[in-house]
Amino acid sequence: MRESIPDRNGSSCSPLVSLDNLCERIILTLDPRARSDEPFTYIDISSVDNKRKEIVQPKRLLGRHASSRARQVILKGDVLIATTRPNLNAVALVPADFHEQIASTGFCVLRSRGELDPEYLFGFVRSHDFVRNLSALVKGALYPAVTDEQVRMQKIPLPPLPEQRRIAARLRERLSTLTQARSALETQVDDLMSLIRAYISADANEPCAKVRQVCDVLVEITEGVGEAWKNQPVLGATRAGLALAKEPVGKKPERYKAVTAGTIFYNPMRILLGSIAMLSEDDVSGITSPDYVVMRARDGLLHPVWFYHWFRSPAGAEFIKSLTRGAVRERLLFNRLARGEIKVPPYHRQLITVAAIREAENIRRTVEAKLNDLEKLPTALLREAFNGNSN
Repeated sequence: MRESIPDRNGSSCSPLVSLDNLCERIILTLDPRARSDEPFTYIDISSVDNKRKEIVQPKRLLGRHASSRARQVILKGDVLIATTRPNLNAVALVPADFHEQIASTGFCVLRSRGELDPEYLFGFVRSHDFVRNLSALVKGALYPAVTDEQVRMQKIPLPPLPEQRRIAARLRERLSTLTQARSALETQVDDLMSLIRAYISADANEPCAKVRQVCDVLVEITEGVGEAWKNQPVLGATRAGLALAKEPVGKKPERYKAVTAGTIFYNPMRILLGSIAMLSEDDVSGITSPDYVVMRARDGLLHPVWFYHWFRSPAGAEFIKSLTRGAVRERLLFNRLARGEIKVPPYHRQLITVAAIREAENIRRTVEAKLNDLEKLPTALLREAFNGNSN
């Protein structure tokens, strides 16, 4: 039995039909390892950009190097849906370039049997309702994943094919405009980050100083102060910078470290991934894990903003690599960092660089706010299309 919803004019109804009734039930599989010397293109979940909703980083492998998950033969027009963490909505429409290539079994492959326009289907699996319904299925689960069967049981509004194609064409046009705008804004952000790196690079031909001469390390909060900090937010450092840590304070809060404005801290186990953060004056003070290294630049010798951006620059990355080479599990503790030498410009020169960086960062924040606003528009367009209101 088919449920129905009103169409865009409210005068008739579009039936709600499960994807299982509209898509092929069997997807051909093969094992590339059976042809060990033959190359093939492999699309796994990391190959799909969940913001752009497209395949961006397929892997080219020989059969002998195939993953045990490399099994599903995909065709042009198939819709791929990552079944792990469905809230991230890693989905893609297979283009002609990847016809008859191999996808991971981590995808549910939806292939229309003819009643369903592939682009219309692709629009639907990006919609808020589809993502919400799948995400609800994994709440409370130990592993955040859905099955192919759960995906295929989702219901889609099924107007006649001409209407599906009209909706798909309208979505393609409007989403393409948004994609172009997003690319332009992302280019601006990249250019601003390049400008910041250029400011830092301009200070490269300066005298060297050991880190311990210009920077202090915080060991831990004293036991008396520990209680006062006990209920503060626990902060962490990621590739993107500052973040709230996932784990609460442990049994010994006095061993945690205070993170206040101007402090720079990093995860010594993830330093090569750029897990570095700095608390600015606008950020809320907190505490961080005893495992983190927390540093404070010495006033008048090293400006924290300059040091933070140097730390995250290509020069800083090379410095970190040189110090972690040969270290146990590539762990960068402060005592190893303290012995290293960096090129430190005079403090007044650092201040000039910091002023330029702050100006660039203000512009970057404005651009990123526009980018965040832009990210909300596809949801509105898709909701409009699949609630029967596409014009």
